[in-house]
Amino acid sequence: MEKISYKFEVFEGPLDLLLHLIDKNKLNICDIPIADLLEQYMEYVNAYQQMDLDNVSEFMVIASDLLYIKSKMLLPKSEEEMEEDPRESLVNLLLDYKKYKEISLQLAESREKIGLRTLVREPTPITFDNTYHKHHDIGELLAAYKNVARKSARRIPPTIRSFSGIVSTHVVSVFSRVLYVLRTLKKKSRVAYRSLFASDDSRSERVATFLALLELIKSKRICVEGEEEKLEVILTQGGETNGQV
Repeated sequence: MEKISYKFEVFEGPLDLLLHLIDKNKLNICDIPIADLLEQYMEYVNAYQQMDLDNVSEFMVIASDLLYIKSKMLLPKSEEEMEEDPRESLVNLLLDYKKYKEISLQLAESREKIGLRTLVREPTPITFDNTYHKHHDIGELLAAYKNVARKSARRIPPTIRSFSGIVSTHVVSVFSRVLYVLRTLKKKSRVAYRSLFASDDSRSERVATFLALLELIKSKRICVEGEEEKLEVILTQGGETNGQV
């Protein structure tokens, strides 16, 4: 094979470089001397790496394929492997690339001859049949409309009024009900259990009062005696606050 004389060219890709080397050395594309071709190919790849080109990785992939084919050809082969040519896939790839490259060059020449930069085909007109051939009872149409209307209604976001019952609800703190219970017991040290809930108008107040009673029982400031209707809440000695409630 001829030695490379560097008037460096930039190729579109690794297959373009391989075709250039095959044509330059007048090689038979179906019987490529892989060892010699690999040597010249790697000289180009090394030069590409020095130029720091973006697509060097593509050339390295083909280089690894060439090394694999070379190693397969050097290693001893079995009877089955003797019938297989490790260069076959590369040869088919190069033949396809060469065919498409020649077609693209022919198209480019044709566009230049007729003065066109791009070649496009006019869209084929399509005729649509807009006639609806089925007939439906009016009841079916009404049912279909109602079904769509229901689905549309579900997609409508809720109004502000829907949240009024949640946002406007007054939240009663447990601490405020603790103060309420202690103040009530200061006036009268023994009160009926139910009477502590008499002034509660909302669920939030009732829950807060109940939690306040549990908290006071836990801290031994109050105790509960009796059963059912006679259940009473009593202020214990530890629950005295000396006026600081």
